[in-house]
Amino acid sequence: TPATGVLSTDATTGTLVGFPSYLIGAQYVANANDNRNAGTDAASNDYRVTYTVNTPGKAYLLLDTRLDGTAGNVSKANTTDPVLTGSLAWVVNEGWTRVNTGIMPNGQGDYIGIDEGATVNGPADRTHTTSGLVAGPGQGLNNFYAIYSKDIPAAGDFTTTGEKVAASGGNMYVVAFVSSDVPEPGTLGVLAGIALFAIRRRSRQA
Repeated sequence: TPATGVLSTDATTGTLVGFPSYLIGAQYVANANDNRNAGTDAASNDYRVTYTVNTPGKAYLLLDTRLDGTAGNVSKANTTDPVLTGSLAWVVNEGWTRVNTGIMPNGQGDYIGIDEGATVNGPADRTHTTSGLVAGPGQGLNNFYAIYSKDIPAAGDFTTTGEKVAASGGNMYVVAFVSSDVPEPGTLGVLAGIALFAIRRRSRQA
């Protein structure tokens, strides 16, 4: 909101900030929400996802602002950054840093909003209302992702770990990759296929 700079889902008093330009055209892997509580040990959080890229570039990690690695990732308000301790300590330990390009007010880091409107058959079926889990321009902003990044200096693999959520209360993270070279045709399909295979395999073991 303009007065406080705090994240808000209010469609009438908030200031709309555009989608970060550096994420436009990125290659995305949305890790399934079914994996939010994957892993067998909250301390070491042994859930791992491996991504294979064929060029150097920059990877982005989008983390639900409700996450609190020490409190079981279920109790935090969505108005400030996630708490990167406990089962989320890997974010800092593995070199992810907060993105702050100055697009947000009051010197805050960068965020993007999440539209959690009810599932429908297609965009034309979305209900544009003013309450509940609504959807549509100016109506469907329900929660937020804080944005982190790290450089990937060469083609090869990089990994992410799990959230170890104790109960439903936050979205599984999203990973995006921007190549520093001209992307080859089919890179997106290959990247997504590799990551989703890793998720499914790890989920069966959890």
